[in-house]
Amino acid sequence: MGRTELFDSLFESHRNAVFSYFLGKTGLREDSLDLTQEVFSRAWARNEDASAVPPDRQRYWLFAIAKNSLVDYRRRAKVREVALKHLKSSQTESTSNDLQCATEQSILVESLEEAIMDLPKELRTVLVMSVMGEIKSNEIAELLGRPAGTIRSLIHEARQQLRRYVTLAGQI
Repeated sequence: MGRTELFDSLFESHRNAVFSYFLGKTGLREDSLDLTQEVFSRAWARNEDASAVPPDRQRYWLFAIAKNSLVDYRRRAKVREVALKHLKSSQTESTSNDLQCATEQSILVESLEEAIMDLPKELRTVLVMSVMGEIKSNEIAELLGRPAGTIRSLIHEARQQLRRYVTLAGQI
């Protein structure tokens, strides 16, 4: 298999799993897209290494790259946070933005996204990896270094918390 074919296969097979991992860890769609792109850029650069990885272990090879990318992302975020604090302290408060009317559907989507983001990071990560990444619980367990039963329990708890949230929101 050539370099391009190997990369295309890696990308098609694992892009959703990598994206969902980042979305679960960061809670930010745009950052998750950027991080996913970074992982596959690094994979392209290390394509010779990928060809030596057995096909059934390629996802784990990509997740090793993803974990390193996440560490780099968090370091960059810390630097940005310090820079923003400095910038904010030197500027006056800006006026508040005008509120826009939202449709009922967009309000529901926003509130559900908020509920997902309000989940503890551990629950959010496994839920997003499972649902959006379509990763099986035993694979999530191996990727995160946790027992498969624990992962299934965390996914169940995340769904239960969202179910309670939706039920309460429907009563308001």
